[in-house]
Amino acid sequence: PMLRGPRILNLSSAALREHRVEALEPEDPRGVSIVGCGRSQSGQRLLIVDVGTGSPCPPGHVGELWIEGPNVAQGYWNVPDEIGGTFSGTLRDGSGGFLRTGDLAFLD
Repeated sequence: PMLRGPRILNLSSAALREHRVEALEPEDPRGVSIVGCGRSQSGQRLLIVDVGTGSPCPPGHVGELWIEGPNVAQGYWNVPDEIGGTFSGTLRDGSGGFLRTGDLAFLD
């Protein structure tokens, strides 16, 4: 596969404070540069979740990154999941089994 450089977006700082994604021109001083972290692996399901509602965020919004898939750990070795459901994130609709990363993210 052909290697490419990182994807860099210039996003509105004001919009990010409101958990929204608003692209600006590359040199716009009202923005902040955000570097993409690549694509998800095959078999992985990524969701951006509004933790206040337990629902997936609509496109163009920032929320907590939740991951589900065969390559995601089920927990820490010999440690019960005592830290708020880190390994058992459940959506408002009842579907669950997500790793709650604690990272703020958006899908582009």
